[in-house]
Amino acid sequence: MAMTKEEREKELQQLIAIRESLTKILEFINEKISKLRNENVLSALALSLVKVDQISSLNNLLAMIQCEKECLDQSDDAFFDVFSQALAILRLSDSQVAQDLDMSAPTIRRWRSCESAPHPAFRNVVYSYLSRKVKEELKKLEV
Repeated sequence: MAMTKEEREKELQQLIAIRESLTKILEFINEKISKLRNENVLSALALSLVKVDQISSLNNLLAMIQCEKECLDQSDDAFFDVFSQALAILRLSDSQVAQDLDMSAPTIRRWRSCESAPHPAFRNVVYSYLSRKVKEELKKLEV
C-alpha cells in the first residue's frame, strides 16, 4: 500500500525530529567524554575501581574454589557453579582448558553446560588448575 504525499511528509518530519534529538544526545555525550578525558584523576580512579572489582571477583572465586576443594561432600551442582563461574571470570575457552588439562574440548563443554561432571577424585585436579589460573590473574593485576 503506497503512502500518500502527506503521510510521507509527516514521516519525514518525524525522522528529522528524531535525528535532531539524537544529534543533541550525541553532543551531550561527547561533551561529557571530553570533560572526563581532561580529568585524569577521574580516569585513574575509574581504572583503580575496575581493578579493585577484578581483584575482589578473583579473590571470591579463589575462596569458592578452595572451599569446594576442601569440601568432603562435593556435589555436581557445586562443581558446575564453580567451574562455569571460573571460566567466565577468567575468560577461559573450552579448548584452552582442555589443552591445559589434557582433556577433550567436548568434555569441557559438557562440564560447562552441566551435562556431566568429572569424577570426584579428578575434581581436585580441576580445582587446583583453576586456583593456579586465578593466582596468575591476581599476579598480573598486582603489577
